[in-house]
Amino acid sequence: MSDAPHTRPLSARWLHLLLAVLALGAIACGYIMSDTGWPGTGVIDRTSLYVAHKSMGLLMLPVVVMWALVMVRLVRAPRYSRQHSYSHSYRHFHRHPRLRAATAWVIWAVHAALLVVFMAVALTGWIGSSYGAYGQDVFGVVPFPDIAPRRDVEQSIRFYTAHRQLAQAAGWLLAVHVAGALFHLLIVRDRVFQAMFALRLRAPQRRALR
Repeated sequence: MSDAPHTRPLSARWLHLLLAVLALGAIACGYIMSDTGWPGTGVIDRTSLYVAHKSMGLLMLPVVVMWALVMVRLVRAPRYSRQHSYSHSYRHFHRHPRLRAATAWVIWAVHAALLVVFMAVALTGWIGSSYGAYGQDVFGVVPFPDIAPRRDVEQSIRFYTAHRQLAQAAGWLLAVHVAGALFHLLIVRDRVFQAMFALRLRAPQRRALR
């Protein structure tokens, strides 16, 4: 039996990490390339950041869909190990069913909101780019189809405006998500944080698969 109270499939852990890297990378690129005080030249110029930003946003679309499918399968009561010596705060926390239930609802609400907003951010960026003059591809190599007629500046600006507003909402949701992770790590100390970053199968699981 695992010593982590919450077990997640390996696919969920890898998708979680991949989505985090893509989302944070896209946000960072978008923030830097939109900085009017930056000249946009150098080893990494504004065009390179724009290509990276769009590429990571496009890659988020299939990752969000896969992660949503995995998360839907995980909507069930968590299993807790009896072999782990939990902290006092953990035992206190899990003696209150209403607190556990409320926390579970908040967790799933934040995850659902993140999935919806991530998908909306990626879609509005894709549509805005399709309405633009240049289209889109993944890191300048893999072409990505347009889903709107080219060179409609008014529609492009409209969708890019929605894209920026949704990206800000995604940033706030990510902050809440990180705060929840730190709550598990520092307050409850139930090893959920460590379990999500265990990116390989444990030895007992490998033996079971043989």
